Amino acid sequence: MPDIQVKLMGSYTIVPNSCTPESRKAQCLLAYVILNADRQLEREAVAAALWGESPTEIRRGYLRKALHQVNKVIPGLLESQGERLVFQHPLSCDIDVWEMKWLYQQPINEENYLKVKTHLNHVQGELLSGWEDEWCWFERERHHHLWLSLLEKTLGYALQAGLAEDALMFGTRILHLEPAHEPTHQALIQVHLMRSDRAGAIRQYQRCKAALQEWDLDPDAETLRLYEEARGQREAPRDVLSRLTDLYQHMLKLQEDTQQQLRQIERLIRP
Repeated sequence: MPDIQVKLMGSYTIVPNSCTPESRKAQCLLAYVILNADRQLEREAVAAALWGESPTEIRRGYLRKALHQVNKVIPGLLESQGERLVFQHPLSCDIDVWEMKWLYQQPINEENYLKVKTHLNHVQGELLSGWEDEWCWFERERHHHLWLSLLEKTLGYALQAGLAEDALMFGTRILHLEPAHEPTHQALIQVHLMRSDRAGAIRQYQRCKAALQEWDLDPDAETLRLYEEARGQREAPRDVLSRLTDLYQHMLKLQEDTQQQLRQIERLIRP
């Protein structure tokens, strides 16, 4: 186990607690640098992003004090190189948002599926839950889509591997984030049907219909077809393996769409 664990998904948490900076400003500085560690960070730009409403000299003072407090609890973590700030990643430090991004970039297979599943089970909420700083809004939106995309990717693998219980779990988590995500409702309806759980499939359809009505939308033709099948009004036209394959390909398409959204968000917040 690493000596230091930094969790930014959900509540801001550093283990051990003795490594948590004392002030909120120092905590903001550490979180901001971690989230932007792949960029060159100018001291003035960081201070403006975190405390832009304050006069220049005051926010520079905030930055100096916050930098000192961070390095007091984790010596050498943030290094000032001229006008730049550099995050010196300790070898024994585990950072959840970095792990999420790395896992998303890897293909999911039998060897790393358990690692991905364990990571997702430890994610307890949106980025920096409860923080309302303006700079958090953009980062929260970016990581919301990253989290959603990793869930979709993992759901796709679970469908391909025939892991019905895991597929239901990941699909449910996607719908917790995006209740009206109709393709996921369709996937879960089919999983229920494959388990011969027609009642579960009908309940899933009803949840889908209610979520769509919140947006003044109606279920599409495929959702209605699945509902009719669940009610026994038509028979399943294909075998289970064929349907799982189609579901997996559909989830791959969802991942491509989410990747495009992530790139658009990156362009908006990182010109």
